[in-house]
Amino acid sequence: MIYLVAAIFIALVIGMAWQEGRKRTCGFVGALAICLFLSPIFGYFVVLLFPLKRPKGCRWCGNQQNEAEYCGPCGKNELGQLRPE
Repeated sequence: MIYLVAAIFIALVIGMAWQEGRKRTCGFVGALAICLFLSPIFGYFVVLLFPLKRPKGCRWCGNQQNEAEYCGPCGKNELGQLRPE
């Protein structure tokens, strides 16, 4: 029974680290270490705090750090529509 729980834990850690670590600046190894030491579920949320490696950016104002649906400085989405107020 302990081996089954350990195998599930290791599979969760590797799966979560692979999925989010390749998109975030901490990388796979950093995400793997965080998920191992904190727990797979809590570590997943900690890894989500790291910024993306290649954020979308805004094609309307040139903001390269935009990760949200609507840009912070200009308030437009990728179709050019303004944020509803």
